[in-house]
Amino acid sequence: MKIRRILARLAASCGLLLPPEGHVSKRQLLRLFWLARKSSGPFLEVGPWVGRSTSAIAWPLRNRRNPSKFITIEKGFASLEDWENFWGISVYAKPPKLAERYTRHILRPGGSIASLSENLVDRGLGELVTIFVGDLLNFCSTEQFRFIYCDAAHDLTEIKRNLPSLIPLIDRQNCIFVCDDIKNPAMCEAVLALLQPDAHRLYGDFFVARFGAAVDA
Repeated sequence: MKIRRILARLAASCGLLLPPEGHVSKRQLLRLFWLARKSSGPFLEVGPWVGRSTSAIAWPLRNRRNPSKFITIEKGFASLEDWENFWGISVYAKPPKLAERYTRHILRPGGSIASLSENLVDRGLGELVTIFVGDLLNFCSTEQFRFIYCDAAHDLTEIKRNLPSLIPLIDRQNCIFVCDDIKNPAMCEAVLALLQPDAHRLYGDFFVARFGAAVDA
Protein backbone atom coordinates (compact mmCIF):
# COMPACT_ATOMS: atom_id res chain seq x y z
CA MET A 1 0.00 0.00 0.00
CA LYS A 2 1.37 3.40 -0.96
CA ILE A 3 2.51 5.66 1.86
CA ARG A 4 -0.12 8.29 0.99
CA ARG A 5 -2.89 5.72 1.41
CA ILE A 6 -1.49 4.69 4.76
CA LEU A 7 -1.31 8.31 5.90
CA ALA A 8 -4.88 8.98 4.73
CA ARG A 9 -6.17 6.02 6.73
CA LEU A 10 -4.14 6.99 9.78
CA ALA A 11 -5.37 10.59 9.63
CA ALA A 12 -8.99 9.44 9.26
CA SER A 13 -8.64 7.17 12.29
CA CYS A 14 -7.59 10.27 14.26
CA GLY A 15 -10.54 12.31 12.97
CA LEU A 16 -8.45 14.26 10.46
CA LEU A 17 -8.93 14.59 6.72
CA LEU A 18 -5.97 14.25 4.37
CA PRO A 19 -7.62 15.13 1.05
CA PRO A 20 -6.72 13.33 -2.18
CA GLU A 21 -4.83 15.20 -4.85
CA GLY A 22 -6.73 17.49 -7.19
CA HIS A 23 -7.16 21.04 -8.42
CA VAL A 24 -9.46 22.39 -5.71
CA SER A 25 -7.49 24.72 -3.44
CA LYS A 26 -7.30 24.33 0.34
CA ARG A 27 -9.41 27.47 0.73
CA GLN A 28 -12.05 26.06 -1.59
CA LEU A 29 -12.01 22.75 0.30
CA LEU A 30 -12.71 24.60 3.53
CA ARG A 31 -15.55 26.51 1.91
CA LEU A 32 -17.08 23.29 0.61
CA PHE A 33 -16.76 21.73 4.06
CA TRP A 34 -18.52 24.61 5.79
CA LEU A 35 -21.24 24.90 3.16
CA ALA A 36 -21.92 21.15 3.30
CA ARG A 37 -22.00 21.31 7.08
CA LYS A 38 -24.85 23.85 6.87
CA SER A 39 -26.91 21.66 4.55
CA SER A 40 -29.26 18.86 5.58
CA GLY A 41 -28.89 17.26 2.14
CA PRO A 42 -29.41 15.28 0.02
CA PHE A 43 -26.12 16.04 -1.73
CA LEU A 44 -25.09 15.87 -5.38
CA GLU A 45 -21.68 16.41 -6.95
CA VAL A 46 -20.67 16.51 -10.60
CA GLY A 47 -17.04 16.03 -11.62
CA PRO A 48 -15.21 14.71 -8.54
CA TRP A 49 -12.28 13.29 -10.56
CA VAL A 50 -10.56 11.24 -7.81
CA GLY A 51 -12.42 12.63 -4.82
CA ARG A 52 -10.69 15.72 -3.47
CA SER A 53 -13.85 17.85 -3.37
CA THR A 54 -15.97 14.78 -2.56
CA SER A 55 -14.04 14.18 0.64
CA ALA A 56 -14.54 17.78 1.79
CA ILE A 57 -18.31 17.57 1.23
CA ALA A 58 -18.67 14.13 2.81
CA TRP A 59 -16.44 14.78 5.83
CA PRO A 60 -19.05 16.65 7.92
CA LEU A 61 -21.58 13.87 7.23
CA ARG A 62 -19.59 11.20 9.07
CA ASN A 63 -21.01 11.84 12.52
CA ARG A 64 -24.60 12.52 11.55
CA ARG A 65 -27.02 10.02 13.02
CA ASN A 66 -28.84 9.60 9.71
CA PRO A 67 -26.58 11.02 6.98
CA SER A 68 -28.39 12.16 3.86
CA LYS A 69 -27.91 10.61 0.46
CA PHE A 70 -24.77 11.79 -1.36
CA ILE A 71 -24.35 10.97 -5.05
CA THR A 72 -21.26 11.93 -7.02
CA ILE A 73 -21.33 11.74 -10.83
CA GLU A 74 -18.07 10.95 -12.60
CA LYS A 75 -17.55 10.00 -16.24
CA GLY A 76 -14.36 8.11 -15.42
CA PHE A 77 -11.53 7.23 -17.78
CA ALA A 78 -9.77 3.88 -18.05
CA SER A 79 -7.73 4.44 -21.20
CA LEU A 80 -6.15 7.22 -23.23
CA GLU A 81 -8.76 6.55 -25.91
CA ASP A 82 -11.58 7.13 -23.40
CA TRP A 83 -10.11 10.52 -22.56
CA GLU A 84 -9.52 11.58 -26.16
CA ASN A 85 -12.95 10.43 -27.33
CA PHE A 86 -14.67 12.46 -24.63
CA TRP A 87 -12.53 15.61 -24.63
CA GLY A 88 -11.50 15.59 -28.28
CA ILE A 89 -7.82 16.05 -27.45
CA SER A 90 -4.97 13.93 -26.12
CA VAL A 91 -4.21 14.13 -22.41
CA TYR A 92 -0.59 14.63 -23.49
CA ALA A 93 -1.55 18.01 -24.94
CA LYS A 94 -1.45 19.21 -21.35
CA PRO A 95 1.86 20.27 -19.72
CA PRO A 96 3.91 17.15 -18.86
CA LYS A 97 3.53 17.34 -15.08
CA LEU A 98 -0.23 17.87 -15.37
CA ALA A 99 -0.57 15.07 -17.93
CA GLU A 100 1.24 12.72 -15.54
CA ARG A 101 -1.20 13.60 -12.75
CA TYR A 102 -4.04 12.47 -15.00
CA THR A 103 -2.44 9.42 -16.60
CA ARG A 104 -1.43 7.78 -13.34
CA HIS A 105 -5.15 7.42 -12.59
CA ILE A 106 -6.33 6.75 -16.15
CA LEU A 107 -3.81 3.97 -16.81
CA ARG A 108 -4.04 2.16 -13.47
CA PRO A 109 -6.17 -1.00 -13.14
CA GLY A 110 -9.79 0.12 -12.99
CA GLY A 111 -8.94 3.60 -14.25
CA SER A 112 -9.82 6.85 -12.49
CA ILE A 113 -13.00 5.42 -10.93
CA ALA A 114 -10.83 2.95 -9.01
CA SER A 115 -8.82 5.89 -7.63
CA LEU A 116 -12.01 7.74 -6.68
CA SER A 117 -13.44 4.73 -4.85
CA GLU A 118 -10.13 3.93 -3.19
CA ASN A 119 -9.66 7.49 -1.95
CA LEU A 120 -13.11 7.56 -0.36
CA VAL A 121 -12.65 4.18 1.32
CA ASP A 122 -9.23 5.16 2.70
CA ARG A 123 -10.82 8.19 4.40
CA GLY A 124 -13.71 6.24 5.85
CA LEU A 125 -16.19 7.83 3.43
CA GLY A 126 -16.92 4.94 1.10
CA GLU A 127 -20.27 4.07 2.65
CA LEU A 128 -21.44 7.69 2.62
CA VAL A 129 -21.01 8.32 -1.11
CA THR A 130 -22.68 6.62 -4.06
CA ILE A 131 -20.66 6.87 -7.27
CA PHE A 132 -22.68 7.19 -10.47
CA VAL A 133 -20.31 6.24 -13.30
CA GLY A 134 -21.24 8.00 -16.52
CA ASP A 135 -22.03 11.30 -18.15
CA LEU A 136 -24.19 13.80 -16.26
CA LEU A 137 -26.52 13.83 -19.27
CA ASN A 138 -27.29 10.16 -18.57
CA PHE A 139 -28.10 10.68 -14.90
CA CYS A 140 -31.81 10.47 -14.08
CA SER A 141 -33.42 11.21 -10.72
CA THR A 142 -36.84 12.24 -9.49
CA GLU A 143 -35.22 13.52 -6.30
CA GLN A 144 -34.28 17.13 -5.69
CA PHE A 145 -31.10 18.07 -3.86
CA ARG A 146 -30.34 20.65 -1.21
CA PHE A 147 -26.62 20.78 -1.94
CA ILE A 148 -25.14 20.62 -5.43
CA TYR A 149 -21.49 21.07 -6.32
CA CYS A 150 -20.69 21.28 -10.04
CA ASP A 151 -17.10 21.08 -11.23
CA ALA A 152 -18.20 20.70 -14.83
CA ALA A 153 -18.71 24.33 -15.85
CA HIS A 154 -15.22 25.42 -16.83
CA ASP A 155 -16.30 27.53 -19.81
CA LEU A 156 -19.42 28.72 -21.59
CA THR A 157 -19.65 25.52 -23.62
CA GLU A 158 -19.68 23.35 -20.51
CA ILE A 159 -22.13 25.69 -18.76
CA LYS A 160 -24.60 25.41 -21.64
CA ARG A 161 -24.07 21.65 -21.92
CA ASN A 162 -24.22 20.62 -18.26
CA LEU A 163 -26.18 23.09 -16.15
CA PRO A 164 -29.58 22.57 -17.82
CA SER A 165 -29.51 18.94 -16.62
CA LEU A 166 -29.03 20.12 -13.04
CA ILE A 167 -31.83 22.69 -12.94
CA PRO A 168 -34.66 20.15 -12.33
CA LEU A 169 -32.59 18.62 -9.50
CA ILE A 170 -32.48 21.85 -7.44
CA ASP A 171 -34.71 21.99 -4.37
CA ARG A 172 -35.72 25.62 -4.78
CA GLN A 173 -37.14 25.70 -1.28
CA ASN A 174 -33.70 25.12 0.23
CA CYS A 175 -30.53 24.57 -1.80
CA ILE A 176 -26.89 25.63 -1.89
CA PHE A 177 -25.49 25.35 -5.42
CA VAL A 178 -21.74 25.73 -5.95
CA CYS A 179 -19.85 26.02 -9.25
CA ASP A 180 -16.08 26.05 -9.61
CA ASP A 181 -14.04 27.96 -12.21
CA ILE A 182 -16.51 30.77 -12.93
CA LYS A 183 -13.69 32.99 -14.13
CA ASN A 184 -15.30 36.00 -15.80
CA PRO A 185 -18.50 38.11 -15.93
CA ALA A 186 -19.80 36.35 -19.05
CA MET A 187 -19.64 32.96 -17.30
CA CYS A 188 -21.26 34.39 -14.18
CA GLU A 189 -24.09 35.89 -16.22
CA ALA A 190 -24.63 32.60 -18.07
CA VAL A 191 -24.88 30.67 -14.79
CA LEU A 192 -27.26 33.23 -13.30
CA ALA A 193 -29.49 33.19 -16.36
CA LEU A 194 -29.84 29.41 -16.15
CA LEU A 195 -30.14 28.95 -12.38
CA GLN A 196 -32.04 32.13 -11.41
CA PRO A 197 -31.13 31.82 -7.71
CA ASP A 198 -32.54 33.90 -4.88
CA ALA A 199 -29.03 35.03 -3.94
CA HIS A 200 -25.48 34.46 -5.11
CA ARG A 201 -21.90 35.41 -4.34
CA LEU A 202 -18.51 34.94 -5.97
CA TYR A 203 -15.54 33.90 -3.86
CA GLY A 204 -12.74 34.28 -6.39
CA ASP A 205 -13.88 31.87 -9.13
CA PHE A 206 -16.08 29.92 -6.69
CA PHE A 207 -19.73 30.69 -7.45
CA VAL A 208 -22.21 30.06 -4.62
CA ALA A 209 -25.94 30.31 -5.36
CA ARG A 210 -28.65 29.98 -2.74
CA PHE A 211 -32.31 29.12 -3.02
CA GLY A 212 -35.15 29.52 -0.53
CA ALA A 213 -34.26 28.90 3.10
CA ALA A 214 -30.58 28.47 2.22
CA VAL A 215 -30.34 32.25 1.64
CA ASP A 216 -30.20 32.72 5.41
CA ALA A 217 -28.02 29.68 6.13
